[in-house]
This record gives sequence, structure tokens and C-alpha cells, in this order.
Amino acid sequence: MPQRTCSVDGCEKKYHANGLCNTHNERQRLGLSLAPPVRQYERGERLCKAPGCDKPRACSGTYCQTHYMRPRKRLNRYGLTHEQFEAMLASQDGRCAVCQTPKTKGVGWCVDHDHVTGQVRGILCDACNKGIGFLQDDPDVIAGAAWYVRKHRQLILFGPAVKTS
Repeated sequence: MPQRTCSVDGCEKKYHANGLCNTHNERQRLGLSLAPPVRQYERGERLCKAPGCDKPRACSGTYCQTHYMRPRKRLNRYGLTHEQFEAMLASQDGRCAVCQTPKTKGVGWCVDHDHVTGQVRGILCDACNKGIGFLQDDPDVIAGAAWYVRKHRQLILFGPAVKTS
């Protein structure tokens, strides 16, 4: 049996209901035009309100899933409101407390906390947060790692210090 497709001219999406695909069915339900161009999940100006984010809004009605969950996770995990988080980041001049990087890569800013006491220490970039975590939050191990890197850092004037094969 051949798969039925949307009845709107030029649309090859799978049939859902009323002879239309999900996108066209939703647009018809909202009273919007069925004429192309049509993006799936288009519902007017329903984009995340977080600065610089152009993802569609999620269940909160204001933010996308990422921006909706991060503040809630910080509050539940660390007792840190969004305003407190922003104030901490502002007190660090919008930079990582360890490496002073102004922008984050990867997952974004991380709340650094002491795993023994639960006390929030600061806001770190993902790399510094993982580095401290991998070194088990132990100041002696972190100092030892810093000593090791300094000891083995060499000024290379002509080619590599060690022959590579």
C-alpha cells in the first residue's frame, strides 16, 4: 500500500489528519496560510526570549528547552536563582573565575561548587569545571598538576624537543 502524502501542492510530507501533514494541519488549525514557505512548528513569533537564541519556545511559553531548564536546574541543585547567577557572573566581569575566558564553549557556564560542603564557589567555563572535577577537587593534586606542567614546559627554539616518528 503506497504511503499517503499531504494534499497541499508541492508538499511531500507524510499524511497526518484531514488530508494534511502535521505542519499544514497545525497551520490550518491556527488559521494561518497553507502557502509555502512553511517551516515545521511555525507559530508566528514564538522564539525563545533569551538574548541571541533563535530556537522555538518550549513548554514554558517563554524560553526554549535549554534556557528553560538551566535556571531551574541551578535553583534545584545549588539553590541559586537566575538573578544570583547573573550577579555572580557580573562580579567576575563575565569571565571564568579560573582562566578568565570571556565566552564559553560547549555547554556554557558551569556553577562550580565544593562536593563536600555543597558551597557554590563561582562560575567557570566548561573546560575549567571539568578539569577541577577530574582532579577530584583536591588542591594538592591541582597544585601538583600545575607544578608538573611548569616543570616540563620547555622553550623550543629549533624544531621539536623530542623526535617524533
